[in-house]
Amino acid sequence: MAAEKQDWQAYQDILSRLEPLDEEDIFRLLGEVQDACGCIPREVLEDVSVRFGRPTTELYGAVTAYPGFRLSPPEGDQ
Repeated sequence: MAAEKQDWQAYQDILSRLEPLDEEDIFRLLGEVQDACGCIPREVLEDVSVRFGRPTTELYGAVTAYPGFRLSPPEGDQ
């Protein structure tokens, strides 16, 4: 499922506000994206991977290990 246009815009707005970013900001960025979008869209996770030079699988593993993060909207919000 592609990130919704408003989700991508929210991500861009968050990036603009938080820049300059360094590696310590990865989870702060992802948390703010989830707060704004209700989840972390796959395309956003992939962009964060490229932006920070980390494998997408590594970020996916980290995000799925933390119960506070989710990659799809909570039930009822879809």
